[in-house]
Amino acid sequence: MASMVTGGDATALDSLLEKVFRDTGYDFREYKRGTVTRRLERRLYATGAKTYLDYMEFLDAHPEEYYKLADDIIIKVSGFFRSPYTFQQVARLVLPELVAYKRKQGGRRLRMWSAGCARGEEPYSIAILLAEFLGNRRQNFNISIYATDISRQALQGAQAGVYPPIDINGLALTALKNYFTRYDKSYVVNSNIKQMVSFSYFD
Repeated sequence: MASMVTGGDATALDSLLEKVFRDTGYDFREYKRGTVTRRLERRLYATGAKTYLDYMEFLDAHPEEYYKLADDIIIKVSGFFRSPYTFQQVARLVLPELVAYKRKQGGRRLRMWSAGCARGEEPYSIAILLAEFLGNRRQNFNISIYATDISRQALQGAQAGVYPPIDINGLALTALKNYFTRYDKSYVVNSNIKQMVSFSYFD
């Protein structure tokens, strides 16, 4: 797709990003300009706007476009157990100490927060890690993993918990067998893992 905007639109781009921040709280002003420009051009093309000023008028008339813009700009890179070393360290160092502390205090609640959860791979990975670590002791704890993201579209996918084979490449076969159900050509997160996670919109 040929570019519809040029370097002369820098001031208009600044105004557009300020408008988006003012109206929605989405702050893309410090994002790389090349990335923002490429993704904005997709939205201009989709909406029929020829300039940033045209697009600002379109946003005023169609506020739902803000969410589509955010979904295009925000980079949603994730995966199950995407940083294996980090998860290994959590299982080896953090969880034993946390569980021991809770038992000593007589507490039953384990709460965690996955910020920028994208389509749910990280919070579901945490839930699987807890299930593996606790085993039969899991019933002794009230586990709540609070997962948030700025993308409503990503959150819808996360809540569904349905993933194509390419998205579960980071999973061990035992985890796939124990915590997912094959459905058609996809894999669905089992309810005993889903119930540990609650998803919510948050910037």
